[in-house]
Amino acid sequence: MNLNRAWLVEFSKVGDALRLPFALILRRAQDLGKSKCRPRWWQGFHRQAQEGLVARPCVHAAARVRLGSLGLGVLLAAQLMACGTPPPPPQLYQLRSAPPVAVQPLAAAPTVQLLWPVAVPELLERDAILVAQGQAGVQALPGHRWAEPLRDAVPRLLRQDLALLLGDSRVWVAPLPAGVVVQRLLRVELLALQADASRSSVQLQARWTLSDPAGRTAALTRVESLSVAVGGGDVDAVVVAHRQALWQLAERLALAVAQSP
Repeated sequence: MNLNRAWLVEFSKVGDALRLPFALILRRAQDLGKSKCRPRWWQGFHRQAQEGLVARPCVHAAARVRLGSLGLGVLLAAQLMACGTPPPPPQLYQLRSAPPVAVQPLAAAPTVQLLWPVAVPELLERDAILVAQGQAGVQALPGHRWAEPLRDAVPRLLRQDLALLLGDSRVWVAPLPAGVVVQRLLRVELLALQADASRSSVQLQARWTLSDPAGRTAALTRVESLSVAVGGGDVDAVVVAHRQALWQLAERLALAVAQSP
């Protein structure tokens, strides 16, 4: 009874969620003296008690230690299960394929090859949606994730947008089909793409180089810096501003290709 009472005191501190495992432990303790399948530690102490090597109270002490260790493990496991409720699934966002504005194709442009890969900083090679924080920090928006990694979405959208602006037959990536002769090579490196700390705008910075594969003209290298206002206070508006920034980058790249000598 003393053993049972001690266990009931400990159990009352944990709550109703532990009644079933606790009852099983007590039942096991009560059945140890009756069962023929007693554990070795119980049989050893019981035999020594019968032979007079140890007093019978030692058997109960050993049982108390074993049951205490077992019960503590069950209590901790049950507490972890009660506190380990999984969080809700994150909200997923994608950069839509459709251009954010009406497309106005350029009249004439040379055939261009977009060189792979379009470099993306390691900071953006994750599914977290990042915003600036403080002077040099970044923060991942909790509960919100990209459905497609930016390292995949940015090159895909850039190629698609250039094709919309310059024409499908004028924008290619390797491997080139037979008979296609490119007149310009375009290499793009994304340097930054994230919302500012107030989530009022999305900042994009990219370095690009346009060159002549034949070497007849000098290569042109520039750094584009864009800022797109966020049209709302929610994360969806921040994602839309990301898409608008990529479209504006494509517009500037297409114009540079079309105006190249």
